[in-house]
Formats: sequence, structure tokens, C-alpha cells
Amino acid sequence: MKQLNVTIAPLSHQLKPNCTLNSRSIDLSHVLLEHMYVGFSFGTQKLVSKCYILAWSFAMDGKVLELDLSHLPSIPQDCTPLWKFFKLYLYISVALVALLFMIVTFSISYLTKRKRKLTSEKIEDWEMDYPHKLPYRVLTKIPRRLS
Repeated sequence: MKQLNVTIAPLSHQLKPNCTLNSRSIDLSHVLLEHMYVGFSFGTQKLVSKCYILAWSFAMDGKVLELDLSHLPSIPQDCTPLWKFFKLYLYISVALVALLFMIVTFSISYLTKRKRKLTSEKIEDWEMDYPHKLPYRVLTKIPRRLS
């Protein structure tokens, strides 16, 4: 009976982990060839994330070689996580949309008030004492009503 154990450990952990993530009694001898490629997949519930696999060990006979941590490559430090860029772009786009909305709202408000001011008729002081003059809108409607 063959057994597959999957373990994971942080880079700072010097010893092989005692606790396995997944352990199955399975015979992979008919699947595993002498020479083949191995792939890894990684998933989280975050929108964007990165995972670095710096080393792994594998053995068919049950004796896994210990990893020498001094020979492992270093984790890239200059890379900013992608989610930080995503958050930055999200904040900038929301701010720009809000700014555009405010500009459009104030422009429409200003133009509406300006149009009202230009089209409104001003009543002069003497008109308060005497009969009022007819507005232009009323004068343009009179010929249509008479015909």
C-alpha cells in the first residue's frame, strides 16, 4: 500500500512539518512515469494573490530528501502585490467618476440658472404702479389663438 502525504511549511520553518494537509492511501505508480513534469496550482478567496514555491521534494521509495534552506532562492522583495495596484486603480477610478459627476451636476445647475435669468422678464419699478406689460411669450401666442 502506498501513501501520498502533502505538507506545507513557511520558509522560516527549518524542519519537515509534522502535520499533513492531505494524506491518501493511493498507488500512483501507474500514473507516474520515469521522466515527467509536475505542476502546481494555488487558489485563495482573494481577488488577486501570488504564491512562491521555492522548493519541493518528492520520492517514490518513501524516503524524502531533506531540503537545504541555505540553497533556496530568495523571495522577490521589489514586487508590490497586485492587489495593492488593483486597490489603487479602484480608488482612483471611483474618485474620477465622483469628480466627473460633480462637474456635470454643477454645470447643469449653473446653465439652468443662467438660462432662467436670461429668459426671465424684469419688472421695473413703474410697472408696479401701472398696468403690467405683456411678456413676449404671451404676445407670440396671441396670433395663433386669433386665427
